[in-house]
Order: sequence, then C-alpha cells, then structure tokens
Amino acid sequence: MDILVKSFAFVLLVSLSYGVHADDRNHNFVADSNTDSIFLDKCKVYRDSLKNKDIELFKTFIAPSFREHPGLIKGFSTYVKKYEREVGKDAYILEKVVIAPLENQNFAGVDYIYSFNNGKGNGNSGCTFIRLEGNHWEIGS
Repeated sequence: MDILVKSFAFVLLVSLSYGVHADDRNHNFVADSNTDSIFLDKCKVYRDSLKNKDIELFKTFIAPSFREHPGLIKGFSTYVKKYEREVGKDAYILEKVVIAPLENQNFAGVDYIYSFNNGKGNGNSGCTFIRLEGNHWEIGS
C-alpha cells in the first residue's frame, strides 16, 4: 500500500509540474548540445504550426511575455506566407532533413533541403535555435 501511495504522489507531482510548464514545451526547452536530435522534433512541430496555421501552437515557441503582443498575428501571417511560398513551388520535393553542423555552440540549426521544378531548382530552409542559458534553447526568428 505504501508503494501505491508513493507512486500516486510521484505521478501527481509530475503531472502538476508538466501542467505548470505545458505552455513552455517549445520555448526554453533543454538540449544536451547543438546537435541534439530534439531540434529535429522541435523544427517539425514549428513548421507544422505554420502549415496548419495554428497560432496557438506557434505561441508555444515564443517567450510567455510576448505571446499577447499586438504584432504577433501579423508576424505569424508573414511566417505562414513564407512557408507556403516554399512548399507551394512547382513539384516541391523534400529531399532530406538534417541537423546543421554549426561551430558556434550557442546556435543550432535544422536544414530542410528540397528541390522543385522537377529538380531544376533547389533550396534550403528549416529552423535556427538560440541558446538561452545553460542547456535551455528557443527558436530564432
């Protein structure tokens, strides 16, 4: 019975901790290095927020103090349009997604390498992340 009570207390504590930080799941997140695989996941979620025009998900990448900024909707719209121009190119094909090898340990990058126009053109987009403090990171603009 004692183990059951301790287990329940632990689950409750973890749940409460997650609830407090749930809005920060994509801002101020922890990564071990600037080549941590978490950057691949974070970039995909970020790009999905643009693809789906999900401003609430987009806000989770922003510092809480800026989430209600008056210019946020306009800025979000600009990012969505840029994303749509990229993936809307004729015969857009995503070739690969890789972590960019950056020498500066305060930055991390994910490259989305793609081709378009039946291979006649190519491009590179993705995400850049900035170290905040210690092993905490945020997406760059």
